[in-house]
Amino acid sequence: MLRRQRFIVYSVFILCNCLIILFSCGRNRDDSKTFYYDPVLCDTVYLLVEEMPVYKNGEIDYITDFNKGLQYNYSPNDSLQTSVLVKFIIDKKGRLVNPEIEGKMNDELTPLENACIKSLSTLQNWSCGKKDGVPVNVFCKKVIRVDFQ
Repeated sequence: MLRRQRFIVYSVFILCNCLIILFSCGRNRDDSKTFYYDPVLCDTVYLLVEEMPVYKNGEIDYITDFNKGLQYNYSPNDSLQTSVLVKFIIDKKGRLVNPEIEGKMNDELTPLENACIKSLSTLQNWSCGKKDGVPVNVFCKKVIRVDFQ
């Protein structure tokens, strides 16, 4: 009888530990870091999805079209700037919205940064990002390098 009671106690103990381990595994994943609510779009924006947005046929089209749209003439009075970090959202319909320069307000932008924002705003032909096969808004960051040759 005593052996049977011990067996039941150990079985319950093992079962409880298995349940604790099973249900605690999902809580280690912090989904709040994979998306946020954007007040401009009034919708959820994801940082990483299974299918990330792609411009037309890829990066070469992105660079080519960006360069075509970039209207900037370097003047000696401008500080020499060779890279710009831009951030933007590709919405569910594949449109680029809310382009910004990382860490700067619009009134703090250099002439090159303004030109990059204008050129970037013309790039509207993106494939939308998808999460679980459903189109979603996706946050993107890109470094734009400029060569003054």
